[in-house]
Amino acid sequence: MKFAHHSKKRVITTWIIASIISVVMTLSIFFTRPLYNWAALSDATFIPSALLLGITVLMWIARAGTFDIASYSFASISARFRPRELRRYKDAYDYKVQADERRAKGGGYVLPFLSWGGLLLIVAVISSILSMN
Repeated sequence: MKFAHHSKKRVITTWIIASIISVVMTLSIFFTRPLYNWAALSDATFIPSALLLGITVLMWIARAGTFDIASYSFASISARFRPRELRRYKDAYDYKVQADERRAKGGGYVLPFLSWGGLLLIVAVISSILSMN
């Protein structure tokens, strides 16, 4: 498997987006709770961790080409209104080949979502254990 090179701008932007999602969701959930205790911290960190880890899993599934045929069906609906010579894809196989080429050039950068999600999940588990005592 060939790893795609990510530009610094893309890496920084992805880290900023993942950080904003993590911090804003955690603080907004924590400070809307009536009591500030370990259970509130567990709830406030588990929900964003599930979201971030879910984003990571969905990005991996999409990068594997699982949704290519569904994507082709939407692309072919709009292409039906164009003359045959102007259509971008001949068939589903052609769409899949071009999608694989696009994925090879600019792959998804999931490290920030994975690291923030893992960190928040660890905090959620520890604070959940502490709230039981």
